Amino acid sequence: MCCTASRSTRRVPTAPLCSTSTSRSGAHRSSSHKGGPAVAARSLRSLTGAPSPEPGPGRTNALSPNQIAALLESTCALIEGEINALGDEGAQWHPAPNEWCVNECVGHLIEAERRGFAGRIRDMIAGKSLVAWDQEAVARERKDCARMSLSLWMEFMGLRHDSIALVRSLTAADLERSGEHPEVGTLRVKDLLQEWVHHDRNHTKQILAVVQARVYPDMGNAQKFVGE
Repeated sequence: MCCTASRSTRRVPTAPLCSTSTSRSGAHRSSSHKGGPAVAARSLRSLTGAPSPEPGPGRTNALSPNQIAALLESTCALIEGEINALGDEGAQWHPAPNEWCVNECVGHLIEAERRGFAGRIRDMIAGKSLVAWDQEAVARERKDCARMSLSLWMEFMGLRHDSIALVRSLTAADLERSGEHPEVGTLRVKDLLQEWVHHDRNHTKQILAVVQARVYPDMGNAQKFVGE
């Protein structure tokens, strides 16, 4: 269940919100906007000048269920902090027409938990068929923009608590269980675990970009620092 174009047409505008723009798949590209800052390319070097390890799948191993569980927990801490700081008004603010507010990002994570990750993992272990879901339609039906942000947070946390317990309970045999998705083909439990982390970070980046959009107009000449 990748974060692809079918997931949502509502994306946070790219620059001048941040130094890179993020596609639904999580890929980064340099960007430059008329009237906004040009983005300088960054080299793969640390502050000490020593070369950083080259990125690539050949240099890493798949994360273990315990590592996945820890990263799912860390998502909660970030979202909780942003929601508490923003309050209801800030969490309901839209950076542009037809763009998700923070509340709607959290609502999407809730439905993805139920339908796309924990839900599908349970279905694969039980031998049930996998189904697709209309994420835009579900988002419209939820009407999360009008909800109290704390209520959304509690809904998310209840699901995430159960999900973390599920991930930590998975056996080696469970990780190899699979199902056929009507759009993307064969999915394995171990594939979804890795994509779960990817999906979380895709939408936490979206949440942070909404907050960036909120403050950018009031930055004055400090806007020129964006991208440094």
